[in-house]
Amino acid sequence: MTMIGRFLLVALSACTCASAEPEVRLRIQTRPQGLAFQLDDAEATAGPWLLQHSPDGRGWKDLVFFADAQNGAEPPGIQIEWGALPMPQARKGYFRALQSAQKNPLLQRLLDERIKWRLLSTHGYRYKLRQNFGQISWHGNVIVTNNKVSSFETIDLQPPVVNVPEVPTIDSLFDRISAAIAANAAAINVVWHPIYGFPTSCFIDRELLLADEESGWSIDVFTPTR
Repeated sequence: MTMIGRFLLVALSACTCASAEPEVRLRIQTRPQGLAFQLDDAEATAGPWLLQHSPDGRGWKDLVFFADAQNGAEPPGIQIEWGALPMPQARKGYFRALQSAQKNPLLQRLLDERIKWRLLSTHGYRYKLRQNFGQISWHGNVIVTNNKVSSFETIDLQPPVVNVPEVPTIDSLFDRISAAIAANAAAINVVWHPIYGFPTSCFIDRELLLADEESGWSIDVFTPTR
């Protein structure tokens, strides 16, 4: 564990996806613009490595793939700006690296776009959302304040007798895609915002042979408020 100024950073040993035994140490350095990570082992050059973050050491989320090491080069490393981290200023955090057999192109795109979203977005915004879960559809306006849904207005709900489904923040939409990737969903189609990076539309079909379990959404209007 390393105390650096007002930040508490814990570097956990890296491990492969197939084993929980520590194999490679993760080195962390603070930079003026953010944090630098490097695998501290000359043998850690084979296979892609994925950096993960956890606020408490229990629930982990993917952050970014390490850059591939070149022949004869140092082990893989990556630098992340403060604003790209999932917690403001990374006041507390656990980090670890996992080795996988290959890079998932959709997961890599998701992580790249999420970093763009974190760097360019504000903590408050309004957006108009259309979402569906099987035969249930909801259309409405959403206001997010300090990264939480502060209010929403239903424009249309079908069928009208059901409860309003969960109204998400845009960060929650990223999480839905991440969960679908982790569950090996049969189909995931995403369109990304060219500037802010958030998923403007998405269709997820977890099982091709099951009916009425598809989900998706589209964002018609997005306006930062702070």
